[in-house]
Amino acid sequence: MKGKFFIYILAFLGWVLVLPSLGSQTPTTRLVKGRTFLVHKVGPKETMYGISRKYQVSVDTLYALNPGATLVIRPDQEILIPAPKQGNIQAPTTASETQGGATHVVAAGETLYGLARKYKTTESELRRLNPVVGDYLKVGEVLILPKAGDQPHVVPAVVSPERERPTAPLTTPKSTVQPTAPQATKPVQEEVGIKDCGENFAWERPIRVALLLPFPEGNEGEIKLATEFYAGFKIAADAISALGVAVHVSVWNTGGSQDVSPTKQLIKDGKLNQVDLIVGPLYPTALSQVSVFAQEKGIPVVTPFSRSATLMDAAKGVIKLTPSRAWVIERTIKYFQRTYPQSHFILVDGQSKKDSLLVAHYKTQLELLGVGKFVKTTPGGVSAQLKQGQRNVIFFPTTREIAAKELMMKLNGLRNTHTLTLVGTEEWLEFSTVEVDYYEHLQLHLPVAYQFHPEDTMLLDFRKKFRNQFGGEPGLAAHRGYETGMYFLYHLKQSGTAFPICALNVLPVLGPKFFQFAGNKTDGFENQSCRMMVFRDYQYQLVIF
Repeated sequence: MKGKFFIYILAFLGWVLVLPSLGSQTPTTRLVKGRTFLVHKVGPKETMYGISRKYQVSVDTLYALNPGATLVIRPDQEILIPAPKQGNIQAPTTASETQGGATHVVAAGETLYGLARKYKTTESELRRLNPVVGDYLKVGEVLILPKAGDQPHVVPAVVSPERERPTAPLTTPKSTVQPTAPQATKPVQEEVGIKDCGENFAWERPIRVALLLPFPEGNEGEIKLATEFYAGFKIAADAISALGVAVHVSVWNTGGSQDVSPTKQLIKDGKLNQVDLIVGPLYPTALSQVSVFAQEKGIPVVTPFSRSATLMDAAKGVIKLTPSRAWVIERTIKYFQRTYPQSHFILVDGQSKKDSLLVAHYKTQLELLGVGKFVKTTPGGVSAQLKQGQRNVIFFPTTREIAAKELMMKLNGLRNTHTLTLVGTEEWLEFSTVEVDYYEHLQLHLPVAYQFHPEDTMLLDFRKKFRNQFGGEPGLAAHRGYETGMYFLYHLKQSGTAFPICALNVLPVLGPKFFQFAGNKTDGFENQSCRMMVFRDYQYQLVIF
């Protein structure tokens, strides 16, 4: 199987070794629903990334304006581009008074951090007052500022258990590993200890990581996901190695979802005895096998993709990165309660067996959270439930594009007489036949398991490295692999294997917004941070809450 694993890696490299070639055509213009767009005709070997660079717009904007476009675009395909605005005026940089207090109009180069310092407040307070603001401000955006005399809203700190000493193995494994990062630059030490969760700790030998990923023969989707995750993780490993601590990454094929024998064999053969961190397996049955072994050995285990709400009952001690749907739904409802406290909540049941569990989750959470008077109705009954003079937040948990499109068409006709905010599911990101104007008019919000901000400084650097190494655009799995690697390898370097506890107290390398863990070393840690894609100004913006 090793030979086939390398064939898959090479196949992946071949898939992405297509460099963008920017055409020299002059775009035409087109008027669409009163807005002027440039029309770009795709040339041979062009990519969405290359087109975005050419016209200086984000890839997300292009996908939002061209919902029928996919990752692979075809020659002669037409892509709509936002027409540049003429006569833009530099936004003022001072605060102005309004009836509700002070506001600030964002100027070029300004950040939330800088504005918090300027107005003597905190970033969290600005986010609380402006909950739809993304991580990166836009020129001309208007921010609400705290009123004079207001005290910042303070989130209570998490008090963590007493720090523990690590139980990291002390010798380098002798087994031959699959793709590895650069070799060690420091000798193996006889003792590894933790004096503190930060400056006083020094990891003095290579960090050894086992990636347990599925490469089931014939399943191209899982092979692609696993390979992209590995590629992103490897770039993170190289970045941490550059900080002075070598990272050795072993990749093991755990097979398909119903096959636990490869995982059991790895444990039986002692292949995982000498590692400092295990990432995977992806499937719950195999993960439970690994969690028992890892707890005995004191090895942290990270599961990057599973959303199961009961996973940590079966796999004790694991670190779960993706929140369950139930948790995301609970946080989503709280988000709208906090953001629009006087809103009218409507839960739409599409009466589809496929979506019944999602509807049940929303109904349960709306009832538990005590939302005053929420109503549950069908798509045909939504119009009768809308209230004028009040914001209507409409939750429609469906994965069916036709049903979503029909409801949006109906609501779009009512937008001039009602204030509407529509909340869908992450599957809506894949829709290709819905008018983009509906997303904008209905203030579409999509809670997601995972997404990344296209303009995050660290991720921009990662994407540049990915393109240089592999020649194409990294997908979600590659981004997840990179974030996972950077976060956990950094904390392993800083705090040893006690990092799950230390990470609650130390500023993460990616910032506290990406992972907010709760739990303990015995039962495990679960990421509480949720993400939502908000469609505004004809593009998706990421909100982390």
